[in-house]
Amino acid sequence: MPPLVAGAGFGPGTLTAIVLFVPVSAWIIHACFGTGRLSYKGLALIFFNGVILHIVLTGPLFLFIDGKIGGATLVATQLANAVLFLLIPWLGEKWRDGVLIRPLTR
Repeated sequence: MPPLVAGAGFGPGTLTAIVLFVPVSAWIIHACFGTGRLSYKGLALIFFNGVILHIVLTGPLFLFIDGKIGGATLVATQLANAVLFLLIPWLGEKWRDGVLIRPLTR
């Protein structure tokens, strides 16, 4: 949960997000997606991939901290996460002959 929402105050991660990640992400979306570029469906796929990867990254870590899974399971889920990082975009590219990543021509 973000520090400002959780009531923890302003932290260095918040500053990094505001100063670096938000502006760079906005610039990349502007520069790479739209007419004559990658489709917004491709952007949605990238966003979906990021959400899934973060869930697979943090979920098992919390389960490990709570003692609900062991170290071997934690390592296996992180290896699966690396595979998902490549598999999700590859499947998106192959789905319906690349309709998600095809440049917009309108």
